[in-house]
Amino acid sequence: MTKDTSLRIGDHVIETRVSANDGVTAAPRPPEAQEARLTALRSALQEGEESGVSPRTVRDIWEAVRQGGNATRG
Repeated sequence: MTKDTSLRIGDHVIETRVSANDGVTAAPRPPEAQEARLTALRSALQEGEESGVSPRTVRDIWEAVRQGGNATRG
């Protein structure tokens, strides 16, 4: 279902078309979901820091991506 709507902010009017799906997609995530995403991000950052320095250059990594290989491992 789609609905034409307008939103007034001060002297400004925004007119748009909104669907029910847009509202569900834009709905804020519950704090637990955001915390889980932050925990996963922190874990990935920690893993990256602990993995050390790669002997590969950026050019080596890009070439692996272009050839369809794994860019994260040598």
